[in-house]
Amino acid sequence: MAIRLDQGGTNANLEAAAAGYVVKLADDSLGLTTIPDPSLGKKIYLAAFKQALAGGDTFFSFAVPVACVFSDPFVGSYGSSAVAATAETVFSILSGGIEVATAVFAPGGTVCTFEVVGTVADIELLQWVDLTIMDPAVDDATLACVRFTIVGDVA
Repeated sequence: MAIRLDQGGTNANLEAAAAGYVVKLADDSLGLTTIPDPSLGKKIYLAAFKQALAGGDTFFSFAVPVACVFSDPFVGSYGSSAVAATAETVFSILSGGIEVATAVFAPGGTVCTFEVVGTVADIELLQWVDLTIMDPAVDDATLACVRFTIVGDVA
């Protein structure tokens, strides 16, 4: 089942998260979450795809449905693009509106590396705190069809 966030109530994102559905965003990008059973110690997966970037816009923002921990430097997470970056391209990763990490595509690269901002080893999010990925402030000339899968452990 897909839920369009530009159709229905303002809680569509949370309702989709609780049900583990693919989330269809208004700009035709996609987001996906799987909701684990915390008692089993499973992982949480947040995934997003965006075909075209828009300098400084939100790439993906999701209120995590369970308290979770993202290990430095986002162990098991992955970011890639179908078209390589011309120059170094940096996506900011925010927790509750504060930058906690970056995803960096090197010039000519189609796979990013994650880097934690500051000295924090692990990033802990309480239930319903937003994890947000921001488009680079300045668009890269060629980077396109970017996708991220962010992996965390249920706290």
